[in-house]
Amino acid sequence: MKLSKIAIAGSLLVALVAAPAVSASAHDNKSSNDHFDAPKISDKDRKAIDRNKELKRTLQQKIDFLVAKSDYKQAVAAYQTALTAWQAANASQVEASKTINANYAIAEKAAKDAFNAAIKAANDAFKVAADAADKASDPAAKKAARVARDAAIAAASKTRTDAIAYARASRDAALTALGNAPIPPSKPVNDGKGKVKRNR
Repeated sequence: MKLSKIAIAGSLLVALVAAPAVSASAHDNKSSNDHFDAPKISDKDRKAIDRNKELKRTLQQKIDFLVAKSDYKQAVAAYQTALTAWQAANASQVEASKTINANYAIAEKAAKDAFNAAIKAANDAFKVAADAADKASDPAAKKAARVARDAAIAAASKTRTDAIAYARASRDAALTALGNAPIPPSKPVNDGKGKVKRNR
């Protein structure tokens, strides 16, 4: 009867521990391959980046038009148009940055949640196997269960570390692709003669 309980507990331990270990092994292979690839920017981040770049191009066109104006009244009107374009581009920049950082936070939380679940599964399996080994007075079985648990925890830890590192690299790549915040246009100054004052 005792041997049967140990066999059942051992099977349970192998079933619970093998799943995260196999998953970790598959992820390790993926992580190993990903290590040599540039981090991919998510579709959501890419759309935010493309939209922001288009707004920046529009802003630059309006600023170029503003700079070309010499009449003060026309320059002020052009400035107001450029300012509106800058406000849109700047808001887009802020929103895109928030989206990129939010996506990273989601990926980081998912990695941590998966790690915690794997740790709980490993510890639960170890407890079942250890209790069975204690009842059967089988220290070797208990030691084997502990070794299996520690291996599962180590694999889960590496999976979490690799997932967070990849998410961070993807976030940084997306922020780099987003570029610097747009520069606001300079307000024209009247030279006292109805023209724009030029600094020369």
